[in-house]
Amino acid sequence: MKLPLVFPILLLGLCLSGCIHSNRSTTIHGKVTDDSNQPIANVPIIIAGLRKGTLYHFDKLEAVYTNRQGEYTITFVPSNQYRSLEVANQFNTDSTLYHTYRHYSVTFNNQSTRDCCAAQIGYTSQYDFILLAR
Repeated sequence: MKLPLVFPILLLGLCLSGCIHSNRSTTIHGKVTDDSNQPIANVPIIIAGLRKGTLYHFDKLEAVYTNRQGEYTITFVPSNQYRSLEVANQFNTDSTLYHTYRHYSVTFNNQSTRDCCAAQIGYTSQYDFILLAR
């Protein structure tokens, strides 16, 4: 008698599991400062997506500039054709920033990282960049 009740519960569990894992809403946020902890405005932050079935084909998906406090936030839903995301600060595309800063360090979710800068689809990631003066 209990067996017929197990099937609907199992089916409901599978449906809910699929709904939870199909959420691709992704938020990437952070702050860009200089090495004296001063915020830097107007730094371009780019999100690129790596297509499924490819090794190196990244597409620019989203872009935003830091505000006066050096902060940025991007929330979006990448299509199913992308398997991973990369975050990049593109200070070197601005001639003023490029002549002022030579490189950067980065933290991921408030911890230093050398694995810059993969973001997981369906999650919130924080990347803070510190631009290093020339």
